[in-house]
This record gives sequence, C-alpha cells and structure tokens, in this order.
Amino acid sequence: MAEYLSPGVYIEEIDAGPRPIAGVSTSTAGMAGVTARGPYTGKPKLVTNFLEFQNTFGGFLREPDPLIRDTWANDPAEGGRWWLFPLAVKGFFDNGGQRLYIKRVASKQASPSSGVLGHGLVSPVTGDAAKGATRLELGHLIGFSGVGQQIQILRGDDQQSIHTAGVAAYDATTHRIELDAQLPAEVRAGRGDYVQIGARSAEQTLEFAAVSPGSWGDAVQVRIQPMASAALPVLPDPQEGGLFVTRLAADAAADSETVEVAAVTGLDPDELPSDVWVQIGSGRFKVQVSQPADGKVTLTLPSGATHEAWRGGLLVRRVRRGNTSAGTTLRVGGASRLYEGAVVQLDDGTHLTIRTVESVAADVVTLDANVPGTLFETDRVQLIEAQVDARFTDPSGAVETETHRNLRLTGDTPANLVTTLASRSRLVRATALGALSTDPTKFPLPAVGSWLTLGDGDDAYGTLSVADFVGEDGGSGKRTGIAALEDIDEVAVCAVPGMWSGTVESALVTHCELLKDRFAILDPQDGLDIEDVQAFRERFDTKYAALYHPWLVTRDLSADRDVEVPPSGHMAGIYARVDVERGCTRHRPTRSSGASG
Repeated sequence: MAEYLSPGVYIEEIDAGPRPIAGVSTSTAGMAGVTARGPYTGKPKLVTNFLEFQNTFGGFLREPDPLIRDTWANDPAEGGRWWLFPLAVKGFFDNGGQRLYIKRVASKQASPSSGVLGHGLVSPVTGDAAKGATRLELGHLIGFSGVGQQIQILRGDDQQSIHTAGVAAYDATTHRIELDAQLPAEVRAGRGDYVQIGARSAEQTLEFAAVSPGSWGDAVQVRIQPMASAALPVLPDPQEGGLFVTRLAADAAADSETVEVAAVTGLDPDELPSDVWVQIGSGRFKVQVSQPADGKVTLTLPSGATHEAWRGGLLVRRVRRGNTSAGTTLRVGGASRLYEGAVVQLDDGTHLTIRTVESVAADVVTLDANVPGTLFETDRVQLIEAQVDARFTDPSGAVETETHRNLRLTGDTPANLVTTLASRSRLVRATALGALSTDPTKFPLPAVGSWLTLGDGDDAYGTLSVADFVGEDGGSGKRTGIAALEDIDEVAVCAVPGMWSGTVESALVTHCELLKDRFAILDPQDGLDIEDVQAFRERFDTKYAALYHPWLVTRDLSADRDVEVPPSGHMAGIYARVDVERGCTRHRPTRSSGASG
C-alpha cells in the first residue's frame, strides 16, 4: 500500500470483486480397482477405450464366492462391490470419457501362475507326411548330429510314439530329413507331432511365471526353441588360392570317373593345391586335374563316385576349403555377429556339430574344439540362440501371442532371455535355474510335449482388504492402490468405483486434499434411501469430493443380465465429455462446504 507523507489528492487503483480462478481440465481420470489381470506394479496405465482396457486388464469379473461376496457387500462401514469395477470403466467410456489411468488392485497374497522346464531336444513337424513316406519336414535341425542318428517321432495330442528311425540324409537349409525306413502311419503338423532326440531330463533349467498375479495366468502357455540367429559363410583358407568357374565341354555319362571341361584362367595344375574340390550340379567332388590339351582340361573324380548323367555346358565351379588342416580356428564372414560363449553349429554335409566360440579376432574365430571334417566356402556357420513363444487364451477364446527372437540363454547382456522378457513381454517372466545350459541337446523343455502350461495362479480374493485399495507409498513407480495415482500429474478426477468403505473413501479424499489438483467422486452403498444417503454424506467435510446417488442399472453382457453399478465411473465419463465438447473446466473450489451430490 502507498504511503501518504503529505496532504494532497492521490489516485490509487484497487481490484474490486473476486479474482478469477484458474481452470483445471476434467478430461483425464484415474481409477483404482480390481481387474482380472494386467500390470500390478509400476505407474498407473493409460487406456483410451474399453477394448484397450480389456486387452490390458482383462474383461468383466465374475462375482466371487458367496462367502467373499457377502462379506464385502453386507458391510456398511468397510464394504464394497469391487467386482463391478470393469463395468464402471465401461460406463466411463460409454459416457464420453477418453483418457483413463488404471491402477490394478490385488491382494498381497495373490500369486502368479508358474511352471518349470527340464531339458531335452525336440523339433516340431512342419509338414504332413503320409503313411509309407520317408521324408519329414521339421522346424529345425539344431542339435541334431546328422546321418545315422536315431530319432523318435511322437504324436502331439497324446504323446504316443509313431515311429523310431535313423536319419539317412538331411538338408540343413530346408530342415528336411530322409529316414532309413518308411513311416508306419501318417504324421500331421496340425496335430502338433514332433521329433524327439534321446530322453528328457527333469533337471530344472528355467522357471516361467505370468507377468502379474492371479489365476488368469493358468491360461498362459510358453514354448522355447533353439533358432539360427545368423548363417555366416565360411571363408576360404588363404592357402587355397584363386577361384575358377568353367563348364563341361561334353556330355558325361552317369557315374563316369572323368569329365572334360573348358580351360579357363586359374585352372592350371601347377598353380592349384593337391586337393581340389569342385561343384558339379548338386554334387561336390574331390578331383585330379590333368594338363590342358586342345583347350580342354580333364577332371578325374574319386573312384566309386556316383552321379547322374550330365549334359555339356553344365557349370563347374571350384569350391575352396575353409580349413586345410585340423585346428580350432576358422575364417568366417560376418564374424562380428559372433561373441565369446556363442554356440555355433557346423555342417560338413553328413554331420552336424556343435561348438562354442572362445574368441573372435577380425574374421578369425577360435572354437573350443577342432573343426570337424572339411568345411567349404559354400558352407555356413549357424549362430544358435533361443526363441520364446508365449500365448494367452482369454475366457472369450481370443488368443494373444508374442514371439521373442535372438535370445541368449546365459550371459549378462541386454539380449539375455531373462532380461529381454522382463522388459518386453506382456505375458511372462523367466528365472534361470541351475541346470540351464547353452547346449542345444539340453534345451529347456517341459516334461511332456513342447508347450509349458502355467498353473497354480491365485487371485487370493479371500485375503483382499481395504488396505490393498488404499495402497502404500513406496516412492515414484512403486506405489500401490490409491497412492499410485499420485504418479500421474494429468489426473484431475479420481475414483475407486464400487467401494463405499470409509477407510478407502477417506484415503481418496485425503489424496485429493493433499495434492490440491484433483477431485474425488465417491460412491455410497447400494440400496440406500435418501435419508441413509444423507447420513452417509455426513462422514465427509471437504471441497475436493462429490457424492452421487443412486446406483445405476446397466446390462452386464458377460452374464446377460441387468445389474446395479456404482455411479462414479459414469459420472467421471460425463465430466470428461462435457469438458471436451464444451470446453468447460472444473475450478479449484474455494467453499468450505462438504461433499455434494
């Protein structure tokens, strides 16, 4: 205020009337309540329509057992009908709400569904095979040893054995195997038939658990399979010299021991090593090169080599060896994809061999044992990692699936299976156990089949308490119940639909009074008359809450019947719709009156 130090006339402007009150949007709401599933830890989750709520938190809840239902519904002081929460959420969106933060409430005794894997090796059948067939198409050949290996073919529905046979030949690229005997019965991919190598072990390798507590997780299934994350080319040994490509100069009869080819640069016996291999058609042969004559060169195939008849002009290409002597090193193209401890599978055409990478220097890879047989520049080194598939079937029959590829079973890296699932999966978490190994022949596997069905999830509704709704303040991102709504600044209207518990509603009002930037919508107990509602309203003396009466009647489509629902969800939706359509805002209240309705 100005100081008047001498007589005179002074003009001073004075504000008249109430000062304007800053508006606060009511288009974003926050609610805490019991859901069938969904994230229990962390900050509240934003949903923008009821379908998104169903996908994240599940659908409508069934009434709990009569004893639990009546314990809550018949308690006028600390009761509630918390199982109506999804209907209240639907009421929010049906009445025009568009942004709603949900904090799931669960009993501290609730536990997630889980299951433990042993180990073994299976490969799913990917193509049907008729009775009498000798060829099978599989999902992978990782961990197989190649020609001569014994395999067991099992039905996917009842796990009964179809056949036991040996592998006569294989194609690692197409994942096909030739059997040494005909199939005695049909094999069907759609039935889930699979091939098993050896016996399964009960030694525990991995434990999977549903991402959040509750019996919903009993409908989750998990499968883990080996996969080839990369197929890297073998580079030729520097001592092998150059490459040549030529063509047959004349037709060659079936199983002929010599062929004539056109002379080309690089096809000089004096410049070639003693061992020269060529690719003719689909076959690879070690040949002796004779001195060119009249523009032609003679290639002599090994004695006893068999092949089909070849026509003149067929391409003949030199194939250089990747290893010219026994050793643990191999030059590999794209070796930077490999890492210490990586598991690789080598294929020499008749045998598949597993090795572990000890070190990588430029394109030279050092393995934990000698390179088996002879590898060529047309061969590939497969990097073996893991793939996890998870699927959840909700009560309506809809299936949610997810696939996580290129995972490492062990090691402290972001690509580690446990770490990846913790950060990306919406369905499961994993824990490594003592028998976990990177050996593909000991891959994590359930006791039966290839899918693990989780079990023993518990909602523990019998131990649910008002304290679970009030929640605990463990700091940002670690709060539960009503306390977790503090983590979201955007929330302007909040509710715990269906709960008339004095403890819960007092906590909600206190939450709003402390933050001073949000407003609570309270529900009275259902079935009250006007005098009872007035008595119920007298508990609260606050300018940060409103109480609405009576309860509403809506259709519960899941039960195909009309039910009474708490009004708070519908009213929050109306608040939001009016705010969006008319630009109205809720002003921070200045009156000292109590809750209104």
